[in-house]
This record gives sequence, structure tokens and C-alpha cells, in this order.
Amino acid sequence: MGRGLNVNGGRARRATRAALALLLAAVAGCGGSAVEPAGAPREPAPLDAQEPVTLFVVRHAEKASGNDPDPELSAAGRARALALVEQLADQGVDAIIATELRRTQQTVQPLAERLALTVEVIAAAAGAALVERVSKAAPGTRIVVAGHSNTVPALIAALGVEEVVEIPEERYGELFVVRLQGGSAQLERRRFGD
Repeated sequence: MGRGLNVNGGRARRATRAALALLLAAVAGCGGSAVEPAGAPREPAPLDAQEPVTLFVVRHAEKASGNDPDPELSAAGRARALALVEQLADQGVDAIIATELRRTQQTVQPLAERLALTVEVIAAAAGAALVERVSKAAPGTRIVVAGHSNTVPALIAALGVEEVVEIPEERYGELFVVRLQGGSAQLERRRFGD
């Protein structure tokens, strides 16, 4: 599926801030110091100076009971999905990824609707494709990923987080914030919907 872009959201705000910072730096630099000629090549910012790629990784919310192999969210799960919106709506999210199963998509759909983004679907069994997708994200990109109790820990480990993450079958509402920068991965744990 295609990726939506919220032009009034995070990426546009960061671009505006960057342009303002460049303008202020240019104005400050005009006070008697040498100014580079127009079109002169510039050195790119070192990787450590760039914004990290930030992933907000969640396990799907509570699923309905029964024998359906692809269950929808329960009432508690739908409430938790709305709590995820409140947690992440102002975080400058650029993309949302879920597995092919309804419960992951329903967990992030309210957030996607609020941010006018399209949920990108990557199969739960395609962990390598997901790791490749997020690893190629531009610095400063913020991505929400909804997975499962087995795929979330595997993704976090594959991204280079050293801390072992385990999600018991009965636990919901954990939000793992993974920041990728300069070849390292940092993990922050949060909760939502409690």
C-alpha cells in the first residue's frame, strides 16, 4: 500500500524549523565574516548530528476472544487503540506500519485517520523486509509499527537494541520507543491506555 503524508504534520514542521535555522545562521553570518559563494558544495552534517530515526513499536491491542484465526479488537482493545492516538498524535509521525492481521491494523487505524496517513502493510512473517524498510528511513523520520507478542521483540532485537524484550501473552499497552542514530539503537519503554 502507498504511504500517506501529512503535509501539515511532523515532516513539514521539521522542514520549517530547519529552514528557519538556516536563515538565522545566514543572517548571523553576515556580520563581517566570510560568506560561502552561492552553490558552493557543503559538507553533510555528521551522522551523530542528524536527528535519529524514531520507531514507536507496539503490540496490537486486546483481541476479541473466540476461535477466529484473525480476530478483531475487543471493546478494551478499541479503547486502547484510541489511547494510542492520544499518546502519539503530536509526535510528528511520518509513517504507520502494521502486519496483515486485522488486530494490528485496527490498533493503529484511529491514529492513521487522525494524521491522514495510510497504514502500510508488511506481513508478520516478513521481519527482514520490515527491518530493511525502517533501516532505510531518512534521519528524523518517525514511524509507528504495530506487531505481535513474538514479532515486536524480534524487531527490536534485529534493530540492535541490546536489552531483551519479552511480551507475555496477557500483557498489552507497552510502547517501545527505539531511536536509531549513528549505528546505535536506544530503547525507551512507555505505556499507553492504562
